[in-house]
Order: sequence, then C-alpha cells, then structure tokens
Amino acid sequence: MKSARFTMVLLLAGSLCQTLPGQTLPVISGVFNGGSFDSRLAPGLLADVFGNNLGTDTSVAVTVGDKQAKVTLAIPTQLVIEIPVDAPVGPAAIRVGNSPPFSITLLQYAPGLLSQSGTGTGLVAAAHAQSGDVVDIFNPAIPGESLALYAVGLGPTNPVVPTGTPAPVTPQVPTVAPPGITVAGQAAAIQFSGAAPAQIGLYQVIFTLPAGVPGGNQPIMLGIGGAISRTLTLPVAGRSSPPAIGAVVNGASFAANAPLAPGSFASVFGSSFGSIDQLTGFPATGFAGVSVTFNGIGAPLVHVIASSGQINLVIPSELPESGTVTVAVTTPAGTSASFTVNMAPAAPGIFIVPSSLIPKRRTAAVLFANTAWKVMPDALAQELSLPGHCHSGGISRAAICGEPASAGDFIQIYMTGLGRATPNGDPAGTPLPTGTVAPADGKTVYLTVSQPGVSIGGVPAQVSFSGLAPGFAGLYQVNVQVPAGAPAGDDVPLNVTMPNGQADSSTTIAIRP
Repeated sequence: MKSARFTMVLLLAGSLCQTLPGQTLPVISGVFNGGSFDSRLAPGLLADVFGNNLGTDTSVAVTVGDKQAKVTLAIPTQLVIEIPVDAPVGPAAIRVGNSPPFSITLLQYAPGLLSQSGTGTGLVAAAHAQSGDVVDIFNPAIPGESLALYAVGLGPTNPVVPTGTPAPVTPQVPTVAPPGITVAGQAAAIQFSGAAPAQIGLYQVIFTLPAGVPGGNQPIMLGIGGAISRTLTLPVAGRSSPPAIGAVVNGASFAANAPLAPGSFASVFGSSFGSIDQLTGFPATGFAGVSVTFNGIGAPLVHVIASSGQINLVIPSELPESGTVTVAVTTPAGTSASFTVNMAPAAPGIFIVPSSLIPKRRTAAVLFANTAWKVMPDALAQELSLPGHCHSGGISRAAICGEPASAGDFIQIYMTGLGRATPNGDPAGTPLPTGTVAPADGKTVYLTVSQPGVSIGGVPAQVSFSGLAPGFAGLYQVNVQVPAGAPAGDDVPLNVTMPNGQADSSTTIAIRP
C-alpha cells in the first residue's frame, strides 16, 4: 500500500506543570480524536494526548482505566496513542505515567477521516486511487473508480487486532459494523471496511465513487453505527460544465457560515472555474472569461486558481451592510446558479502565516511596527529559514526576520473585514471605490469608522491605528501595543472584535517571557 501524507496536527497544550518536591509530574490538558480532532473517542482509536512533561520515549506507560495503551509518538507536549481495543465503553480515566487522572468518555464509534494538506473549503480526505496515487487537486478522483479512504474510530474488527499490533496484510480484517460513505450527497458502494494493512489503529475503507458525482472539490463524509465523521473535501475530475459555487468565505479566516463585509477580501470555492490559473492582474474584474458578481456588481479579482477551484477577490464596497446578496461566477462554459451570502457592517478575519510542520497552528500575520520583522515563534522562523533574534542581532529594520514579541512592543496586525474605511475615519466620508487602492504615500489615510477591540491572551491591548494598509484594497492594518499582562508562549490567543459583535479569535501570537 502506498502511504498517504496524513495530517496529524501537533497542538500546543496550555496547561501548566504541577511540581512536587524533587519531581515533575506529567500533566494532561486534552485528549482528542486523531482524525477529527474533537473529543469523541473510542476503543482502538488513534488519539492525540496533549499536556506538559509527557516525555520523549514511546515506552512511557499510558493507561486508560486499567488497560495499557500503545504509544506511537512521544514529545513533551504530545503523545499519539492507540486507545486499548478492549477498553470498555463509558467514562474512563487516562494517565501518563504518574500523572493526575484525566477524565474521558469512550463511545462505541468515533469516526474520523484522515486528511492531507489541502486548500479551499476544508482539508482534503486522505484517499488513494486504484493506481496507488494520492487523490488531490492535481490528481482528482474519477467518477466510477475505486478509491481507498483512511479513518480512525470505526469500532471493533473481526477478528480483533490486539492493541499496538499492526494489522495483518492478509487475510483482511473487516470491521464488525459496515460504514456508509456519501460524496456530494450521493451514497457510495462499499467494497471493504477494516483494519488498514500493516498499520496500528488505522482503518481502510474501499469504495466506488458514484458515477453521478460532479467535478470539483466535493464534500465527503463517513457514518457508522449512528455516528458521523466531519466533512472533508474530495477533488473530483469534471467535464467542461458551467461553474458551481460551494462556498463564499472571508478571505483570511475562511470561517464557515460567517457573514461578509463590503470592501473585504473573500474567497469563492467551487468547481469548473475555467482552465487557467491567473495570479496577477488586480483590479481587473475578469480573467480568461472568468468573472464574479455580487448583486450584479463585478468584483475585482486577485487570484483565479482554477486548478483548485478557488477565486480570491475584493467584495464591492457598494454592497449593503446587512441582509443578503447573491454571488455568481461566469466562465466561457456558462454562469453558475446564484449563491446567497449574508452581509454585515464588519466581519473581521486575521491573515495567518501557516506552518507545514504544525498545520493546526494559526500564527497571525503580524509585524513589529515600522519594520519588516515578523512576530512569530522561533520554531516557525527556523521552519521558514528566516533569521531570528531581530532586536538583539543587529538586523536591519527593512530586512525580513522573525521572533516573538515582548510586552511593550508595538505591533501591526494584518486582516480584512473591518468595515467602512473613509478619509480620517469620517462617518460621513466616502469609502474607497471598488477597484482602487488606498494611497501608497499615506497622504490620505483611510481609517475604519468603527474601532476594533483587541485582546492578547485575554488582556486588552490599546489600539493606536485601524485602517486600510497604504497601497492596498481589502487589507486592513491594526496597530496595538502588547500589554504588560499578556501571557508568554508560542500560541497566545489573539482576538479582534468589532462593535457589531463579529470577531476573529482563531489566531495566535508568540510572546516572549
């Protein structure tokens, strides 16, 4: 079997260690499903245990009730374990070595689809085609072909594969209960469901992709025993057909079902968005016959990424700040059905600097004020091959580097969706016209009419500037000072809230002790 590049996210635990005289105890802060990253757990499931002082040796003793778990990965803040297959369903306590007990509840089924890095409306399901190739946007699945999907939490097998033992390659070991799979709402025929050969705690489900599934990034989900997995994305090859919109979301946060604000960045996800990727050309409202309208108004396009079914754009500023508007995508093959989105005066979304080593990490796009220095964990700077120690290393303020901020530092947060911005923030002023950018020389400053509230680690931060970044459209800059009481850490929560109650609290910032 050709292995998929599974996404096992390394979250950072937030609990503080408990210390005893001469001894440092391990402390568990959370236990999560290794496929769905929620708290649903089941016997035989691969789970992520987060905390502090968990050790670096996979031989560390982890017990669930009175049963011994199998540890497959060990770092001080995370263990990956297989929950004992013979652990009883119901309340249980998990311990790492001599740690205090951490209460969990075991269900009979806790389905979680494994994923690989993807773009668009969500993570891409970890699936293989018959050829053994990984299914992704460059190698989409073909309707009617057989696919292999990978999951956790599908319950008992017959015969039972003992805890910590790789499943046999032959004969196959099926699950006791049969699962169901739907793709784009269509039920798939299942050929096999059972323990993944030569793997610990993983399941493999082989199914036929329904012939009627349309092309594009389609939703896929699995159900078993009344429990349902989270929905992932399965790229499906399509024929020349009119475009279809699957989602229109904030271009920074990608928050599902959240409202949008005029003048902000948005991303449209769907299928059949043409055949050419176009990454330059703003503020044109059309690329190679592809255009997007909001209530019939053409949106300036930033990127058309046809290969992944994504269009990045700036929402026209003339749109209403409440109610709904309709979105349509037009290509040479036709015009999509109208897609309805909700509007709001403000709908903030903070841009992030992604980490490939820790995909779950959402480090906010933040600069030290009046520099090109990025505020980020030292580990992320090393991952991106950026110099560190910006302040102490004598690095030019115009050069790119990365390090955590300290209390008292002035920083610039980059985001979108902060609502109306007018010259000097005048409520009676005229917003930036659609398709134009804020003056790069800063002679006219477009400040937000409504002031955001910012907190770092739950501590309010004083906002000194909130407006459009000079030389840009849709990109807002919020300047604050890191408050003295902000907690230290690589993943300190950052929250930006607007007066209408819309907020983005999904990102973090690195603060030095």
